[in-house]
Amino acid sequence: MEKQKDADFMRIDSILNPNDGKLPFGYYAPQSAGKVTWNCGTDQEGKIISIFCYEDGGVKDKKIAVLPSMKDAIYARDELIKAGWQKIKPPEITVSHSDGSEKPITRKQKRMLKNQLQKMDKHNPFDDK
Repeated sequence: MEKQKDADFMRIDSILNPNDGKLPFGYYAPQSAGKVTWNCGTDQEGKIISIFCYEDGGVKDKKIAVLPSMKDAIYARDELIKAGWQKIKPPEITVSHSDGSEKPITRKQKRMLKNQLQKMDKHNPFDDK
């Protein structure tokens, strides 16, 4: 039996930009220093929603559109990638300790977190579509 490395013990995947090509998508324009973003996902009624956002200081603007099909969402994503847009990176998880320091998660903490997530039986709501 091969011993598992601590770094491989637990992995938490973001629901944004899954590897299987399903929604939700999230991209940003690097040339805008991250001020222009595009998100695409489904609303409560299952419609595919495309949202372009611009935020700079106190100025915010959103352009929201309903896309007719998943094919259109994939086409929009692919065109943005061709234009140099990059995936929005999810934040990294850190554990803050009572002394205020940030330390890597220990094996015991990883096991506890894994057990808590299993008890919660959470699933990606976008997979239901």
